[in-house]
Amino acid sequence: MTLVTVPLFSTVLPPLFDYPNHLARLYLLTEGGNAFYAVRWAPLPNLAQDLIVPPLAGLMPLELASKLFLVMVFGLITGGAIWLNRVITGAWRFWSLLTFLLLYNRIFLWGFCQLPVRDRRRAGRRGIVARSRTEAIVVQGARLVGCGAPLLF
Repeated sequence: MTLVTVPLFSTVLPPLFDYPNHLARLYLLTEGGNAFYAVRWAPLPNLAQDLIVPPLAGLMPLELASKLFLVMVFGLITGGAIWLNRVITGAWRFWSLLTFLLLYNRIFLWGFCQLPVRDRRRAGRRGIVARSRTEAIVVQGARLVGCGAPLLF
């Protein structure tokens, strides 16, 4: 995991297209808004970063808190894939560690930081409640091939 996070911490801004916009929004959230923007909370999807980073920014610099959120996203992606592999195969396999090779994909580099948090949480829940190993393989495989795989490349 340490090797994967080197690009995040080796630059001032991580190599994500939309990261400056996220950082500006998080700055406004930590400051409570300004003359042009007011903070109005509503139950909207993809609020993971908005709920996690501002409290962390009270303990450390905002830039570091935001980078730690990205490390958490990496942990959720790999942890979800490893756990799903465990549920499907019934054993711990070395092959699930290859997930680390797919972390820097097109979705992540375009700055969609919160989608993996939501999607991995859902994948984990579905993997746990699958009635059988075959059902889990079919459902998750169809999702991955039909929806997720084209977006990675």
